[in-house]
Order: sequence, then C-alpha cells, then structure tokens
Amino acid sequence: KVNELDKLIQTLVNHAHDVHVVSYEKQAKDQLTDILHERPPRPRQGFLLNGLRFEPIS
Repeated sequence: KVNELDKLIQTLVNHAHDVHVVSYEKQAKDQLTDILHERPPRPRQGFLLNGLRFEPIS
C-alpha cells in the first residue's frame, strides 16, 4: 500500500512538473511571438533613427 501511494505521489509530482514546464514553454513562445510582432523585420534599405526614417538616395 505504501509503495502504491509513493508511486502515485511520484506520478503526480512528475505530472505537475510537466504541466509547469509546458505552461512555461508556452509563455516563453508567446513572449517571443510578441517580440517578433512588435519589431517588423528591418528593411534591406533605410533605417529608423529617433522615429525618423532614413532612406538611401536612389
């Protein structure tokens, strides 16, 4: 009986750990997605400096 209970507790602990890791991983992915959406990819030409857009003279 004690062995079964010990196994059950161990399973619960492992499961809780998995759930925590999964939720942490999802949180990290969401944050990364937010960062990627906030900063559009830098255009090949031109850049922003203090809110002003600089473009190379064509």
